[in-house]
Amino acid sequence: MSFLFLEFFILFFDSFLFLFLSFFFLFNELFFSNSLQFFLHPCRAIRNLYKNLFIKIIFFSP
Repeated sequence: MSFLFLEFFILFFDSFLFLFLSFFFLFNELFFSNSLQFFLHPCRAIRNLYKNLFIKIIFFSP
């Protein structure tokens, strides 16, 4: 029973950490690196945002 609880806790914490990191990278890219690009070229900025986010999710996912 305790092993099942531990496994559930690890899976829950891992998914929460993954969601937190992905949202953190999303807002980081949105507000800091692409802020000027959003006003000049919004389509290019959104494309770069999702490209960078996809690369970070691939390399930082467990």
